[in-house]
Amino acid sequence: MKPQNIGTFAALLGTILLLTTIVAPTVRAQESVQASVSVNITGELTSIGDPTIRILIGAFAIGDPNALTGRGANSGAVGIGDPTLIPPGPCTWTLTGAIGDPTIRLAGSATNCLNTRLVGAPVSLIANFRTGEIAFSIGDFQFTGIGNVVIGNPNISVSVTGQLTSIADPNDRVFLNANAIGDPNQLTGRGTVTGIGDPHIDIAVGDPNAFGLTGAIEPDTRIVRLSGFVTFAVDPRLIGTPVSLIGDPNSRSISFSLGSDIFTGMGNVVIGNPNL
Repeated sequence: MKPQNIGTFAALLGTILLLTTIVAPTVRAQESVQASVSVNITGELTSIGDPTIRILIGAFAIGDPNALTGRGANSGAVGIGDPTLIPPGPCTWTLTGAIGDPTIRLAGSATNCLNTRLVGAPVSLIANFRTGEIAFSIGDFQFTGIGNVVIGNPNISVSVTGQLTSIADPNDRVFLNANAIGDPNQLTGRGTVTGIGDPHIDIAVGDPNAFGLTGAIEPDTRIVRLSGFVTFAVDPRLIGTPVSLIGDPNSRSISFSLGSDIFTGMGNVVIGNPNL
């Protein structure tokens, strides 16, 4: 498997164009909040201290409007140099908070970071669901921008798991685990892909690589289509690489792509009710 070289202009351009379609600014205002809600916040944000530094963030929370819990992740710097060398670097974080009008306020701490000094750092995420404005901070690093701020009804859950084989090399095998939740037309979630095959591939055996996902369920076929980007990887060259996932609950077939590498196989594709 040959990972996308984020240091090349062509690869960067392709990644940024794809991610722009994922985080293109949209706002879904909601006048009356339901008893149980899901919140999805994604966007490309700019550093307050250095406007040349941009990162991608994705967060999801669920629960009572006054007692949300969730998780999120930020990528390394987008579009300049090696994204792993520019602070703050990629991190995942836990969140709790509440929905006000018109802002969603979430706070927590970093749980896993490429820069280990940021593990435990405070995280704050404030998003306006009427304007799409997002303010994000991790430790001393502050970012702002416009993105997707969606409040929905978590009435569908999707789980996709399976061992998949590379189309290019049958010795190249991975284990995929992905979950998403929300409205059938506005799913959000996350997943991991772990190498279990040839120990010489760039996704090494036992290495987990995490990614954020958004997508939908096709109303007629019930096929699940999700896409996103790598938010955390043992091999830092994979961070920011586009991913896509197609799962058919009828045939149980799964197709997963990581950059230009495509994996296929059979597994579990389950659509259910998260409230049961």
